[in-house]
Amino acid sequence: LLRTTRGIVSGSAALLMVTDMDFKPGDLNIYVPASQDQTALLLVQRRLGYQLKKLSARSYENNADIKRVHLLTKGRNKIHVVTTKGKNAAATIFRFHSTIVMNLLTAWGIYCAYPSLTLKRKGVANLPTLLNDLSLSIRSRTCYEKYRSRGVTLENDVR
Repeated sequence: LLRTTRGIVSGSAALLMVTDMDFKPGDLNIYVPASQDQTALLLVQRRLGYQLKKLSARSYENNADIKRVHLLTKGRNKIHVVTTKGKNAAATIFRFHSTIVMNLLTAWGIYCAYPSLTLKRKGVANLPTLLNDLSLSIRSRTCYEKYRSRGVTLENDVR
């Protein structure tokens, strides 16, 4: 799937692959370029047996590289096929909410953008606002809290 679509796996599943953290991810996020999203959807449905549930229409205020998100399920398991606007799905990770999730799996290997921080369970916010700023969206706050609850220390800078 990843080789065929030039896709990547990122999010919690990729974080688990680069650290010794112990938690169960709620889903699997597969990022693919727009030219490959229909292929990815077919492969996830036909090869893995997932069913397409919905297309997310919500905006991605903190990641302009995301075009749309498809939710597929199989029992309680969820896969999000995230369509990116560019030709390189990997570029999307640098717009994620913090450095702790700037990791990815490809068909060829594993990549961690900030290994010295990530391996210490530390991350730096990647939003123009401060971590405790009340103007943060509920979605952004939820993301930060999820990783804090998993033992990650998130800061505004690396000082």
